[in-house]
Amino acid sequence: MSWVTAVPRCDDVFDEDLDELSVQNKEWTCNMERRTKDGFRDGIDAGKEASLQQGFNLGYREGAAKMKAIGQFKGIISAVRCWCQSQPSMSSDPITQLLQKVEKHEESLFEAMRKAQEMPPPSVSELVGDMDDLAVDQSYCGGSDYSRIDQDGERCRKGHNDCCIHDKDISANYAGIHTKSLFVKGESMEQLFHRFMELVTEMGLPEELKLHLQQFRHLCI
Repeated sequence: MSWVTAVPRCDDVFDEDLDELSVQNKEWTCNMERRTKDGFRDGIDAGKEASLQQGFNLGYREGAAKMKAIGQFKGIISAVRCWCQSQPSMSSDPITQLLQKVEKHEESLFEAMRKAQEMPPPSVSELVGDMDDLAVDQSYCGGSDYSRIDQDGERCRKGHNDCCIHDKDISANYAGIHTKSLFVKGESMEQLFHRFMELVTEMGLPEELKLHLQQFRHLCI
């Protein structure tokens, strides 16, 4: 009758194996969830740092180009004003007024760039919210189910035959998040340049100067 008592013992062994597998599955699931969350946070931090550096480089190039163009434009206008002052029959008042407008435009542009730099960068929570709005899924290859992390850190599961799936292509959409344009008061650079060309024509200045101004416009404005 020893085999009779051996049967429940075998069942006990199988039960122990099943319990051990269940514990291992739970540990594996918890580890994957923790790694997914950690990877999500690390990805946000890395993306934030890269975006800030890219934004700084872009802003520096654009700001330097704009300020350089205004500086060159002021130099040309100042040279024409000096020439007008050396001519007894020529009034330099219109050129002086235009130069003052250009200086105001320069101050407005500088102030706009300063305010843009003072704007705080987006926080991690804002980035998480933006990515949730774009339906970004955090998935891992663990069978037929994949998991999504929502804004509160909770998880919901969906049945699916594939893993590591993104609902939308976020690379093109996310580039437009948190982008702001500079608002400069007063006349634009194009309007100031057009007014200067009118004054150059009225004063009968050489065509070489007009050609130089047109080249400057195409390169800098």
